[in-house]
Amino acid sequence: MKHNEANQGRRSFLRRAVATGVTAGAAATSLGAVARQVAPATEVEPQGQAGYRVTEHVKAYYESLTR
Repeated sequence: MKHNEANQGRRSFLRRAVATGVTAGAAATSLGAVARQVAPATEVEPQGQAGYRVTEHVKAYYESLTR
């Protein structure tokens, strides 16, 4: 009798674990689909300003390397 009760407990645990995994997978898939539908916000940068910029904190960092 105890052996069957232990198997039932194990089986119910495994069923819940599988159901949780399937639910999490479905949620992750649906969130990915929603994320692809939303257009990313783009910032318009002025001409000639694209790319790497040497700002004050970058200059301070470079100066700290030469000391």
